[in-house]
Amino acid sequence: MFANWNLFEEGILSSLKIHQYFNFVLLSSKFGVEKPDTKIFEKALELGGMKEGRSKQVLHIGDDEVRLVFSVLFIVSIHFALLI
Repeated sequence: MFANWNLFEEGILSSLKIHQYFNFVLLSSKFGVEKPDTKIFEKALELGGMKEGRSKQVLHIGDDEVRLVFSVLFIVSIHFALLI
């Protein structure tokens, strides 16, 4: 999981006891780059063990239509879903 979150929101994942369901948590506040910068997508793919050519196995879910579409334009091979 990766998000444009801060450290406070990471604590929410732990307190809800759902942190354990993610292989990794990559927060923009720790990484220093926010979506839609491609660096955070590349790091998330790396942390998720996705080699080149396997990004079609990735689903990007977002709630910001402009950011979501803009992000996916940079990394075309990632599937995406918009939460309304």
